Amino acid sequence: MQNEKIIIDNDDLALAVKAVKKAGLILKENFGKHYRILRKSHYELVSEIDLKAQRIILETLTENESPYGIITEEKRVNHIEKKMNWIIDPLDGTHNYIAGLPFSGISIGLADGQDFIVGVIYFPMEDQLYYAARGRGAYLNGQSISVSDNRK
Repeated sequence: MQNEKIIIDNDDLALAVKAVKKAGLILKENFGKHYRILRKSHYELVSEIDLKAQRIILETLTENESPYGIITEEKRVNHIEKKMNWIIDPLDGTHNYIAGLPFSGISIGLADGQDFIVGVIYFPMEDQLYYAARGRGAYLNGQSISVSDNRK
């Protein structure tokens, strides 16, 4: 992301961005390569890369003894709910990733009960980083974004 002007004045948002960037490297490095694929259910797959990315995310989010709980998409061993929780999907679009389609990403949110405080989505193949924090707006690669006004 050249000339990226990420304006992050929220420590939790900065930590989530750091986590998705690290996990994004794992996705990029392994894209199109051979790795183990497991079945979560008849229709749901999980790859070795999902688990590696999740491990990197968890290590990053908990490196300073986070006070928050963790809810993960993969391997519920780390599922520890508290009042505020990190919600993690380490490889959103696993089927696309496995098929060699670059349309997959990493999603991390921080929720206080049902209210989201922070949200980060990173598409590493396209190097697109979307992020938002409550009351601070939403951004794509450091540029402010908003919903369109289609009331015509």
